[in-house]
Amino acid sequence: MFEPIVNPVRRFFKWWGSELKSCLPRTLRRLFDRKYSQLIVEFLDRQAVIRRTEPAGNTSSSGSTGQGSQVLGEIPLTNPSDLDRSREVLRECLDGVRLDPQGIVLRLPKSQVLRRTLDLPAAALENLRDVLSFEMDRHTPFKAEEVYFDHRILSRRDDRLSVELVMVPRVSAEKVVRLACDWGLKPSRVGVEGEAPASFRLYPDVSSGSRPRLASALTVALALVAIGLFAAAFYLPLEGKRQHLALLQSELAAAQKKAQKAQTVREEVEQRLASGAFLVERKKNRPPISQVMAEVTELLPDHTWVLQFGWREGRLVLAGYSGKATELIGLLERSALLDEVQFNSPVTADPRIGLDRFNLTATVADTPES
Repeated sequence: MFEPIVNPVRRFFKWWGSELKSCLPRTLRRLFDRKYSQLIVEFLDRQAVIRRTEPAGNTSSSGSTGQGSQVLGEIPLTNPSDLDRSREVLRECLDGVRLDPQGIVLRLPKSQVLRRTLDLPAAALENLRDVLSFEMDRHTPFKAEEVYFDHRILSRRDDRLSVELVMVPRVSAEKVVRLACDWGLKPSRVGVEGEAPASFRLYPDVSSGSRPRLASALTVALALVAIGLFAAAFYLPLEGKRQHLALLQSELAAAQKKAQKAQTVREEVEQRLASGAFLVERKKNRPPISQVMAEVTELLPDHTWVLQFGWREGRLVLAGYSGKATELIGLLERSALLDEVQFNSPVTADPRIGLDRFNLTATVADTPES
């Protein structure tokens, strides 16, 4: 997935290294000009043959039979549990050899490898590995989960494909990989005896560990950067919306506060207007004080005079002296303007002037609407 990114970066560092190397003195440049050899370990029935390929440019490329390679030694497989002896032999074989740590290939004997040539529709090319996995038990005695397999296209004509299927039991491949790891090797590929090192890859788990360290680190770094960018792209819009929402909520709270204050003022104004309207309406319906005074003056007899004429708690108050105070209620009730006429306190006689002191209250009736 990351190959389109990793490959250009790898080419850049390769070019950059060559440019830096050209600036070095010739004696130091020779050290960098030494090529790495590829290590091939061929597992036969009773021994493992250790070979190395010639560095590129020193000899012609090797063929499928192993030409262009040099045998470094053999490790007996008669006693696989003797790891110390095997490691010692391997160290002797690799003494002075400059190996490519990412170019260690294990080869299985042909006797452990099963080959089949399949004729398939050309449409299978799009998902060829999945098709081979699905068809495995039809063309071989194994199921797909029992083997490691690889393939190569032999020919393609019209709407048909000729495919060579190569497979090895998982037990056999895992056995040699585990043994090589016990020896201190980190294989990058499992192939077949007699085939070129890059022909087949029969152990995909090894290939995952053969990626160059720089490429692996770069891949991890790019993946982390991608995750960080994705998180930022996901978080920043949400953070912006959160801040915008907080601003809107603050403005809404301020607007609600102002609206509540305006509502309070409005209710107060309405109450005052209602109170004022009530007073105006009450004053409009109640007769003028001058009319009430004229009415009372006309009804009271000549032996009566008023010392106090006014309003108290919405009622007309009359206080004074009269020759016959007990008759005043009947006289005042004749008026259409007065109602509920009654003494506010007992009538008392004043011996100094020979008259009765009275204190009356009455309700002034509303003027009927015309």
